[in-house]
Amino acid sequence: MTALEDRAIPTYITELDAAGLRDFVRSLGWPAYRAKQIARWVYRRGIFDFRAMTDLPSEAREVLAERARAHSGAVVTRLHAPDGTSKFAIAFPDGQVIETVLLAYRFGYSVCVSTQAGCRMGCRFCASTIGGRARDLTAGEMMSQVLIAHAEALERPASGGAGLDPDDPDSLAGGATDGGSADLLGIRRVVLMGSGEPFDNYDQVVEFIRRLMDPELLGLGARRITVSTSGVVPGIVKLAHSGLGVNLAVSLHAPDDATRTLLMPVNKKWPVHDVVAASKEYFRLTSRRVTFEYALIKNVNDSKEHAEALAQLLSGFPCHVNLIRLNPVSAGKFEPADKYTVEEFVATLAARQVAVTVRRRLGIEIDAACGQLRRRLVPTFSLGGANGGEDEPCG
Repeated sequence: MTALEDRAIPTYITELDAAGLRDFVRSLGWPAYRAKQIARWVYRRGIFDFRAMTDLPSEAREVLAERARAHSGAVVTRLHAPDGTSKFAIAFPDGQVIETVLLAYRFGYSVCVSTQAGCRMGCRFCASTIGGRARDLTAGEMMSQVLIAHAEALERPASGGAGLDPDDPDSLAGGATDGGSADLLGIRRVVLMGSGEPFDNYDQVVEFIRRLMDPELLGLGARRITVSTSGVVPGIVKLAHSGLGVNLAVSLHAPDDATRTLLMPVNKKWPVHDVVAASKEYFRLTSRRVTFEYALIKNVNDSKEHAEALAQLLSGFPCHVNLIRLNPVSAGKFEPADKYTVEEFVATLAARQVAVTVRRRLGIEIDAACGQLRRRLVPTFSLGGANGGEDEPCG
């Protein structure tokens, strides 16, 4: 690569941690405090146009506009649902497209982040896995998703006034002493529940979490970050020992190996009891209550017997079960359980002292379930092409 070609490749701010950003501004001959100014605009205020960063000298703004970009994502489609959900199809420079969802709750806005382009875990009811995994995402590409959603959330009113709590040490407001009212709004929580298996991309995911928590960048507290896994036991244990202390959600979807293997091939390597044992270890080491995700699928895992077996499996474990009425996948063979069956399942768990809720179904009108928009917009997605496409489950 020639020096001219090298100069043509921009520096993406989101691909740098706080120390890397300081090194970058020093390489331009500027004092290190310029890094904090840039980070404040990009991460706190959701401003990606360097020329709008008014506390930087005009010459510096022009240099940044030539040499850098705030992030590497380009929104190719933006869909909005009446319930406040927005879904973004985001393209990266190599042509890969992923999806990100902005969700409105009473406490404020959450963003659901993808960790891979596609997924190789093979879950039978999930659109993300159709076509396999194209590639892992970098920590910076994950942060790009957060910032795109954060910028949109900043343009909306806070959901019901929620999230405006400057006394909350884990809020964006709590760490902001210099940013004005914009720091009190925007994204309140980040969930790694989009396309991909986070523990199949462990190192980049952990780096992303560290940047989310870094007070020089976004400054989110650990309890505002949730990692969701299909049940990769070594990843659960490794994260438990990482010291990060974030929330853990485990996609369980069945209380027995036969049913879970039918739905999730990953169960062949890490069976149900191993997954629950690892989850208990996570709770023991972090004191974070684990959430078990359970998609109720008609005539597959939604019977009273399944509910009783799930209650027995989780007996004595202070966890939480999040029941989900399945979002039908285009061309899929599974159907969501009916309302009566869901109510009976809830009642069975509650009667056995298992904490349980039913997740609101958000964004159905805009293909908000993992992988649906990506698959509809770009059916081939380079899968099986130049970037490959792995269709075998992990392990």
